[in-house]
Amino acid sequence: MVVNNEEDLAGVNIEEPIMAVDHATLEHADSFSYWRRNCPKCKVGELLVMREDVTYALSGADRCVLCGQRFVYNDIEDLRKKDGR
Repeated sequence: MVVNNEEDLAGVNIEEPIMAVDHATLEHADSFSYWRRNCPKCKVGELLVMREDVTYALSGADRCVLCGQRFVYNDIEDLRKKDGR
């Protein structure tokens, strides 16, 4: 896919099957947040690592804020240990 701008990617993967990934292997999106990663599907959007509504524990499910691709983290238990909640 040739991307001319981010608008071309907005929501394009929202109906795609869920992808399983290891958070530890994903590229850091920036130095602002330890958790934030670049989307491995569209390469432009970001995964913010969502938290559960009631417990605020890191969620095993996530979605790219740009393309809408859904993910599950294979290493969620390791992430929760690092988070310390």
